[in-house]
Amino acid sequence: QVFDALGDYLFQFGNTGTGLGELDGPAGVALSDTGDVYVTDYDGDRVKVLDSLGNYLFQLGSSGNGVGELDWPWGIAVNGRHIYVSEFRNDRVSIWRVVPEPSSLLLAGVGLLTIIGRRTRHHHARG
Repeated sequence: QVFDALGDYLFQFGNTGTGLGELDGPAGVALSDTGDVYVTDYDGDRVKVLDSLGNYLFQLGSSGNGVGELDWPWGIAVNGRHIYVSEFRNDRVSIWRVVPEPSSLLLAGVGLLTIIGRRTRHHHARG
């Protein structure tokens, strides 16, 4: 849901599901410098990227534990050059590098710059 500075309801976005603009377990939300909304979708094992009005732009990741894959992405932070995603089941933080283009946003290679963290037996990474 989106509210104005006074706390009044404006609109909401996102529908339940697994389609491009749908969310199947939203957990973390972050805003980019350009106003795009990054949402971790833990049941979908993806990060959905929407514009400020909730229109689908693109997504990051797919299910798994390899490079470019996510397993229960939970927390997220965006700092302009990098996207940091904590993964609950992979016990790691994935770091994606943002490569700006004149009229769009592309991800370098498969997007994954590096993976920080190691598997632990009793602790899980959360945002």
